[in-house]
Amino acid sequence: MTKYIFISLAVSVAASVFFYFGAQFIVFKSAHSSRFFNRELNSMVESLQYFISENNVSSEDQGQLDEWNKQNWYAFIRIYDENRVIYDSLFSKQSLFINDISEQKLESYQFSYEINFADKPAVLVITAYFGGLHYRTLFKTCCYSFAFLLFLLLFINMMKKKVRYISRIEEGIKIIESGSLEYRIPVIGDDELSSLAISINDMSQAMWERLKWEAEVKQQNYDIVSAISHDIRTPLTSVVCYLDLLEDKKFKNEEERTQYIKNARQNAYLIKSLTDNLFEHSIASNENIPFHYERVSGNELISQLLSEMVYLLEDKGFKVSCFNDIAIPYILSVDVTHFHRIFDNLSSNVLKYADPQYYVDITACLDKGKLVITQHNKIKEEKKKRESFSIGIRTCEDILKRHSGKLLIEKTETDFTATVSVKAIYYE
Repeated sequence: MTKYIFISLAVSVAASVFFYFGAQFIVFKSAHSSRFFNRELNSMVESLQYFISENNVSSEDQGQLDEWNKQNWYAFIRIYDENRVIYDSLFSKQSLFINDISEQKLESYQFSYEINFADKPAVLVITAYFGGLHYRTLFKTCCYSFAFLLFLLLFINMMKKKVRYISRIEEGIKIIESGSLEYRIPVIGDDELSSLAISINDMSQAMWERLKWEAEVKQQNYDIVSAISHDIRTPLTSVVCYLDLLEDKKFKNEEERTQYIKNARQNAYLIKSLTDNLFEHSIASNENIPFHYERVSGNELISQLLSEMVYLLEDKGFKVSCFNDIAIPYILSVDVTHFHRIFDNLSSNVLKYADPQYYVDITACLDKGKLVITQHNKIKEEKKKRESFSIGIRTCEDILKRHSGKLLIEKTETDFTATVSVKAIYYE
């Protein structure tokens, strides 16, 4: 909009200047070639003669002549007494010089008259520009009016498109307010309005992504709760059945009674594990629950977590190949408790689904400002066809997201690979 104001102002000023000088030139030329000019000029000479007669002005009274000339400032006069200049409105009396008027050729804009002073007659040579100067105030008024009107016309004409664009933006805002967050206002031009349209589009895009993310999270949480509820139902039913059998003493001997207690205990621990996972996921995915970040030595923390993971897997009969040879000191900003859960969940995933006949390969390295940990294993044959909701993996993703990190899962029918990446501060 500022650009349009400057353009309109510049064009109107240029046009008004052209109009002013053009009109002045036309009026001036017209006045000098018409009866109007002669009439005005004769009137001015008569005015001077009347002034001289009324005030008894002599040819040497330069002060009186100056007084008259001040009132008729647009006329330049020179008065001759024979060959001597006795008055010149452009020069002081001391600078007057001898100039024979008989030998001087008058220009087209100079006119000669006889005039009578109180003491003697003289010759008056007058140059008058009153033809244009009389209308100077009118010229200025017309010029200012012309400039103002031209400015308004140009500005309004250029603003028509902007007004239509403003209406279009307003319509777009109403569409977005109605709930159509995917709608985008067209971006036209490169000014304040286009910047406004871009900002509104960015805002609606952010709102749309936020609502989409919230819907996805809500659906994921619903799926998780449904899956956990389904998983809990079977062991919970078993626990209730075993407890009913024990209460009704429906066992053949003490050995069978002990087995019922053992089975009920195992199913109770399974229920506990499932509910712990659900609770853990709820905390990790809820951004309103704060994480307590601290700067720790990455070398020490990762070595400790990988050692615990290797020990747990080997204790359960797995063969583990772990490569962690990072010599560069580096720092991690993490919530240690939640970060520890990532490795617990990865270990739990290996225990459930990995084939112990093959090595579990774990590597840790630094790459482009990030700590990258990769875990690879073969999948058990009986687990290939079994579908899992992988709440542990989802929890890892949520925890890493809160750490500005990422978990990448690559899975085939026979292989499973999890890659953890998180920002690291180090100096090469």
